[in-house]
Amino acid sequence: MSYELTAILNRCTKDDAKFLIETIDSYLNSTDDKGLRELYASWEGDGPMPRVLNHKIETEIRYLGSNDFAYMTRKLRGYEPAGVSVDEIIDDLCKLLKLEISTARTLESRLEIFAGKVIDLQFSKLPDERKREILKGMDFEKHHLQEILDRVIGNKEMLLTVLLPLLKGALGPDIIQALIMSIIVPYIGKEAAEKLLLIIASRLPVTWFNPLLWVAGTGWVILDLLGPASRKTIPLILYLGVLCFRNGETKDFREDFLMTR
Repeated sequence: MSYELTAILNRCTKDDAKFLIETIDSYLNSTDDKGLRELYASWEGDGPMPRVLNHKIETEIRYLGSNDFAYMTRKLRGYEPAGVSVDEIIDDLCKLLKLEISTARTLESRLEIFAGKVIDLQFSKLPDERKREILKGMDFEKHHLQEILDRVIGNKEMLLTVLLPLLKGALGPDIIQALIMSIIVPYIGKEAAEKLLLIIASRLPVTWFNPLLWVAGTGWVILDLLGPASRKTIPLILYLGVLCFRNGETKDFREDFLMTR
């Protein structure tokens, strides 16, 4: 199997890579946590992530999405990386969460649309009052806000189906990244969440982000349904979605996402 995430992981800053490595880290599985930390420590300056670290992060993510026996079998046969493909990890998570993203065409599109579908899933399960508080904190123009409230709360439409036509230019990716981050926070524990919020604050200076963090702090609702493996793979795959949106536009995502309705 060839490496699939090289271009996406090349968008990582050192803070991004540190977050991914700390999320992978666990005493409950056989990830090479020491090897990851040593490779990270050897990354000098502010240049691109070293290729060996890039491939090591992908290897460990794909291991976490794999069955241990099947992983070891492929490794003994010389496959590198030996884990399942990222597409297969996404497919498994879609089955777990009952999401449909089959029309997505590329890996980057699949990562973005998976993240968007998780946003919709999580937001749809919030009480109406909490939804209202979040939407009012997102600083939309008054007439847009009322339309969003009417459609999302009154007509029970999905959040991104309503928001995407309104998101243009740089604001669109920022809003989507912030929504993804707010979902990741409850998965990773207080200390890791505080570090993640520092990354968010430096990269996403959006005025309405506090309401999202408040909701994240109260806990999203699907966590109790998930096993140990998905508690690792979901935040990792969502963060890869953040990297896909970085420095991007929402136009292609909007078209692809709305096709999956």
